[in-house]
Amino acid sequence: SSAIFWQALPILSEEEAARMKISLTEGREIALQQIKEKAERLGANAIVGVDLDFETLRDGMMMVVAIGTAVRMKD
Repeated sequence: SSAIFWQALPILSEEEAARMKISLTEGREIALQQIKEKAERLGANAIVGVDLDFETLRDGMMMVVAIGTAVRMKD
């Protein structure tokens, strides 16, 4: 149940929460930049259906994955 899930989460200090927010924001920007660069290399000028996935790895590490479809829009 969700109550059990929330009880299992560690309590973060304001400083830790702020650092995590900055890290997630930076990870999001990096993932979006990488998907944009890859689309451009493929000759696309737009990306549709972008989905961001945030995964928690071991030892507090997080991973951000950006997935989308590169398309070439008519001018």
